[in-house]
Amino acid sequence: MRRLGELGHEARAVTLAGVGDRADELSGRVTLESHVAETVELVKATAAERVVLVGHSYAGCVISGVADRVPSGSVRCSTWTRSSPRTATPAGP
Repeated sequence: MRRLGELGHEARAVTLAGVGDRADELSGRVTLESHVAETVELVKATAAERVVLVGHSYAGCVISGVADRVPSGSVRCSTWTRSSPRTATPAGP
């Protein structure tokens, strides 16, 4: 994220309710929908014309939901994945 700042971009790492250092907020009310709503509010709070969201694993579902709920063209999404260093062995008969 430091490098993005050096290039003139504002970058933020977001921890959603119920995970990481916000694990104490976990309850039955923490759902995919609540994570989408939380992230939509964060996007709106930026007041930026365009936002790029990068999500890994479950967060890919979150950012897809956000893209469906904000004005068209204002959010671009990218799902970050990392390949396993091991080569997968195909299942055989």
